[in-house]
Amino acid sequence: MMSAEDKDVRIPIEGDILATNTGESITLHQKLGNGAMGQVFLGKLNERHVAVKTEKKALGLIPLEVKLLLTAKREKFTHFCTLYGYGKVSRAYNFMIMSLLNSDLYQLRMELPNKIYSMNTTTKIAIQSLKAMEELHSIGYIHRDIKSSNFAPGRGRSSTIFIFDFGLSRRFVDGSNMKLSPRKNVGWRGTVRYASLNAHKQLDLARRDNIEKIRIDDNCELSYTGTVSVTSVAIMAEQGSNNISIPE
Repeated sequence: MMSAEDKDVRIPIEGDILATNTGESITLHQKLGNGAMGQVFLGKLNERHVAVKTEKKALGLIPLEVKLLLTAKREKFTHFCTLYGYGKVSRAYNFMIMSLLNSDLYQLRMELPNKIYSMNTTTKIAIQSLKAMEELHSIGYIHRDIKSSNFAPGRGRSSTIFIFDFGLSRRFVDGSNMKLSPRKNVGWRGTVRYASLNAHKQLDLARRDNIEKIRIDDNCELSYTGTVSVTSVAIMAEQGSNNISIPE
């Protein structure tokens, strides 16, 4: 039987009603996604369908995402979701409400008959993805988990590509807009399959690593058979090998 404390820290479920920072209420409908860091639900706010991202409060990643989306809104960025509200539920979880996107680029590619984008589509996606990262870099942050599943087009006839999921983002400049000195060993950040060479070496990441991740995502053939260590992947990547077997 769950104690009162256990109930306080439970994960959100469909049907929960949340009160936002503006005093509005939103009901969680069907679950759209489930990841290691949290869950995303469909919601409806003022007759508009929206995405509601939730996480256990102990993770503390959503406050950073809220900060970045508020900055993006102030700067009138093109490739960031609109933030409609945010809040927390007791000691249980944080949440934020943002514009609802289409399926991510990885899912859309998997739905194609040959699972490959055309050269024309690939070029357009690459240009918009670079512009999205440029916007993020312009406010002093790097993403640190660039991959196709963290980009998605808008809904309907929108052709704009949006970047999202900033939970692992980090500032690379200080308050005076000067580049921070790199740390020597920062541990692992990102997704093994798409991480840059410096990430595999567990070095501090910079803007160039975002670009390298796009190249690896789009051009490398990485099979998912067998198991190798992050260090082994780094060695093979440095040698220029595309035949890397890693666990999913």
